[in-house]
Amino acid sequence: MKEITLKGGSLARTSIVERNNKKVVRKRISTQEEREYGYCRWYSQLKKMQRLENMFTWYGRHSALFPSILDYGYDEREEIAYMDIEYREDAINCYEYLIKPDMTKSKAQNLLENILDACGWLHSHIVSQVKPENAMSLYFQEEIVEKINEAKLFVNPDILDKLRVKADKVWKSVYYSECLTHGNMTLENILYLQDSNEVMFIDLYEENIFDCKQADYSQLLQSSNSNYELMVDGLNCQPTPKGLIYFNDYLLSAIERDLDVADRAFVKFLECSQFYRMLPFKVKSKTNIKPFLDTANNLAKEFLDEY
Repeated sequence: MKEITLKGGSLARTSIVERNNKKVVRKRISTQEEREYGYCRWYSQLKKMQRLENMFTWYGRHSALFPSILDYGYDEREEIAYMDIEYREDAINCYEYLIKPDMTKSKAQNLLENILDACGWLHSHIVSQVKPENAMSLYFQEEIVEKINEAKLFVNPDILDKLRVKADKVWKSVYYSECLTHGNMTLENILYLQDSNEVMFIDLYEENIFDCKQADYSQLLQSSNSNYELMVDGLNCQPTPKGLIYFNDYLLSAIERDLDVADRAFVKFLECSQFYRMLPFKVKSKTNIKPFLDTANNLAKEFLDEY
């Protein structure tokens, strides 16, 4: 079959290929160029997907929560690593599903309920009962300050100082439980299986210093509330598709219902931090950085004003 290249926002190249007379998703990454933001992230994804696929061969009324890793290896000719992942004919990523012209409120709500149900199974696996008192100092330094410096960008130091103080205060008051997480739960990293009305998690990463449900919620908001995928597609100046608006309204209502004030503040801070964290990666991938930096700064101001 002819190789079909899939859209992706990373340094990896993802496509549908044929292997042993069967379609698979092949994800390739250079082992020579930009190893930290390329190969290291790719390898993190491979190992996390292997572990969690084995743990969640089924969950609740659903089938597998993660696709199977069928093979992985190294191509000496191209100097690339590759992994072959199970392909689902009925799958569509949730971002592409929500921006369909015929999207309705009921479909958007059904999708969110499926995602939250799947998250519930994932987050119920507690990995530590200890809340590290000073974890915010590490997160703020490594995931915000260092990322801004690495991207060689300027952010008002007064804003950063205020953000650090308030984030630390929120951290000390929040309920925190270390659990299994997706680690990169944007809408394009969740598949909706249309034939069975289920979701499947893809493109996981072991990158969160805070492994908690609030981190996963913040990455969903990164997509629906802050329009991450629209920015990647260069469509952030156009009207937001109604499906994303429906989904975001339901997600915000669920967060309001399920989390207390401190936890909601923590989610808001983490949503802001997601955009600072990605800055050097966007620079490395030669992406227009302005919308992402502007969004990070605007979310920081909202967090400071609101909480």
